[in-house]
Amino acid sequence: MKQDTTDVQWNRFLDRVKDRWEKLTNDDLDRLAGRDELLGVVQQRYGVTQEEALQQVRAFENAYGSG
Repeated sequence: MKQDTTDVQWNRFLDRVKDRWEKLTNDDLDRLAGRDELLGVVQQRYGVTQEEALQQVRAFENAYGSG
């Protein structure tokens, strides 16, 4: 039962990520295993610097939490 709850929370988190960064593909989301991967994908898809990606992800985490 605990795994089911974790899966639901992760899927909700991924839905919020997709809403925030619409350029991310389903394949991008499938590969996400944590913050570092999210930073890299945001940086790549949006053509922003590492620092800009970090600022965006921090703001997202502050608004929605990290999972």
